[in-house]
Amino acid sequence: MSRTPARKAMRRSAGAERSLTFLVGLVLLAAGATALAIGYDLAGLGWQQRPVLGPDLAGQLAIRPEVARLAVIAGGLVLALIALWWLLRMVRPESSPDFTVTLDDDARVTVRSRALAEAVRSDVARIDGVGKARVRTAGDVADPVLRLTVWLRDGADLAEVWRVLDGRVLADARETLGRESLPTAIRLQMSAARRERVR
Repeated sequence: MSRTPARKAMRRSAGAERSLTFLVGLVLLAAGATALAIGYDLAGLGWQQRPVLGPDLAGQLAIRPEVARLAVIAGGLVLALIALWWLLRMVRPESSPDFTVTLDDDARVTVRSRALAEAVRSDVARIDGVGKARVRTAGDVADPVLRLTVWLRDGADLAEVWRVLDGRVLADARETLGRESLPTAIRLQMSAARRERVR
């Protein structure tokens, strides 16, 4: 199922993790179904009476037990490496791409992701009614996205903040990157009310 640009802006893609989980689940489901079929002798082959290890293999392992030990250790190491790779993939920060913009005279300019995020944050923070803002770029060079968290001051005009955000700030960002669209996820929050001490 393809993700819309708006959905893509909201959170990082977990497509690879989902696919890998699905494949592992499919393999385990097939192994379980095979074990059940053998256990209940659904194929009528009488395999449920046979030992798990055939006599030839059991004899070889009895003669050379170190082979079995090494195979188990190697299998455990492979599983541990796969688990470690998967864990590192899940916790690594999402990439923030730099952008290459082609100017009218065919000159190319690289816009750093941090510079773009800081420029957008500064523009958002200057909007009347905004207390502070946090901006992050994500995605890749071909499909960049912006993630904005905007804290509104008490009494802020939400419609006006939204109008300036969409009509000026994001329009400037799209123009800077030379793009017709820039998927953006915007989270609006109210700033924490200032606490007054009671004397």
